[in-house]
Amino acid sequence: MSFNATSLILRLNGEVPLAPTALVKATILFAVYLAVLFAGWRGYDRTYRIGMALFVLVLPVIGIIPHVQRGFLPDLYHSQVSWAGAIAINSFGITVSAIGAIIGARRTSTVRGR
Repeated sequence: MSFNATSLILRLNGEVPLAPTALVKATILFAVYLAVLFAGWRGYDRTYRIGMALFVLVLPVIGIIPHVQRGFLPDLYHSQVSWAGAIAINSFGITVSAIGAIIGARRTSTVRGR
């Protein structure tokens, strides 16, 4: 979210954002992601696994492929580092979502003080 917030601040100041992200859609997607995480934390393992699997399918299509296809364009990206960062952040999200889909939401004695 801080990446997107920084993009918004840059855009509001008349500068090129870190990446050409549809901020409202990205924020909604992030809120849904948090809801899936919360479901896992509350013990709804099936919901968590399905949600994470869906994110593994969706994130490459909206979070990596467009950046790679368009490549670095100075009028769309603040810098080459921010272009690579957008790809890296989404790649990390796909990786942890895939792990979550595979192992599920495991509650241990260290979670929630138990």
